[in-house]
Amino acid sequence: GFLRVMHPRNRYNERVDFASLSASHPPLKDHLIWKNKDYATLDFKNREVQRELTRALLHRDFNLEVHLPKDKLIPTVPQKLNYIHWIEDLLAVNNDNVIPKGDNVRGIDTGTGASGIYPLLGCRMNEWRFLATEIDNESFQSAKDNVERNHLQNKIKVLHVPPDTFLVNALDETEQYSFSMCNPPFYQDTNHQSDSEYSNLSEAIPKSGQDHEIKTFGGEANFVKRIIEDSILLQRRVRWYTTLLGKKSNLKILKAFLRENKVPVVVTTTFVQGKTWRWGIGWSFEEDIKVPLSRKQYTLELELLEQSDSVHCQIQAFWDYLEITYSRNEDDYVCTTTRAVWSNQRRKRRAMLPFKAQNMTADLVQLEREDSVLTLSPPCNIQFKCSVSVVQKTCQLTFTFILGQSPDHMHHIMQYIRNHWNK
Repeated sequence: GFLRVMHPRNRYNERVDFASLSASHPPLKDHLIWKNKDYATLDFKNREVQRELTRALLHRDFNLEVHLPKDKLIPTVPQKLNYIHWIEDLLAVNNDNVIPKGDNVRGIDTGTGASGIYPLLGCRMNEWRFLATEIDNESFQSAKDNVERNHLQNKIKVLHVPPDTFLVNALDETEQYSFSMCNPPFYQDTNHQSDSEYSNLSEAIPKSGQDHEIKTFGGEANFVKRIIEDSILLQRRVRWYTTLLGKKSNLKILKAFLRENKVPVVVTTTFVQGKTWRWGIGWSFEEDIKVPLSRKQYTLELELLEQSDSVHCQIQAFWDYLEITYSRNEDDYVCTTTRAVWSNQRRKRRAMLPFKAQNMTADLVQLEREDSVLTLSPPCNIQFKCSVSVVQKTCQLTFTFILGQSPDHMHHIMQYIRNHWNK
């Protein structure tokens, strides 16, 4: 897969200011938990908080007004946005790397749920048209109401379908579709909700939600196989078929199933949002269709001379010295840089000699350094992920290029760290 962190276009890569958000959605104000006078958080385990947070984000950031029934699953906006951005990538790579917009793009959302969130986001962001299907009558009516509430019924058609309807019996016979998407029920039965593969997922065990939303006969792998079987019948009627997965092990099962059925093009991806991991799989019957470039991982193995609890201090010192901004989530860093401070090190050291020879103070040296060697740091706009793991006396840093001018810059950073580690 090519996506290892929250999508770089996801607007929620930065921490949400909940106090500011509540100003645009007053029902959220009562749920603020003030840590100090400048910082407020929320109780994310509280379903009413989840509901109002989702409504607030959709209202402020997408001008969407939605009703979320209390007995249905509550969609998490950053996760849903990751999936939309992946669809954008699949379409853009076949459109001169420009995200296509407007009525010419038509998508299918199988099992749209009570919110209808995917069609609402796709339509509001890109003006795409959608066919959204739903088997549950209450969820169908709720999604239809949300579409009409936002005056998007000319763009989004919500269709109530019989159980076991996936694609074949739902599509308009005369239409060609750009993509299909689906967020299938995860579980084979309620006993599977304690599956250890879900133990670290914040949304792993829904506190509420009806059976058709969270479980299906045969589990999600069987559910997706039914979609694949329909796609074999439809072939190129849909350009990209895609679905989310809640279990990584199902990727292997479904890739094998696609190979058995001689599907020519298969892509996978990983969605990360906080502690929640999801996987995506897509396939196409167009043999010459372009796919997004894979993002390869590169590993540095470094010897530890000090206690392992000092590793992050060393790494953060590198980021600070190299003027790399970062956000940390446990052992993962998402890093961004705008100047190649690590380049031309020899020339920079020579540029520093006159100032050091004059016995200037450290502060003055730093000021002169900024004035004199700034031109030696060329522009460099990249984003990458660095994951840290420690095994005995070895520190392993795994780097993944996300976006920017060139992965070569990331390799230069890796080389700089290798050369200066433990010095």
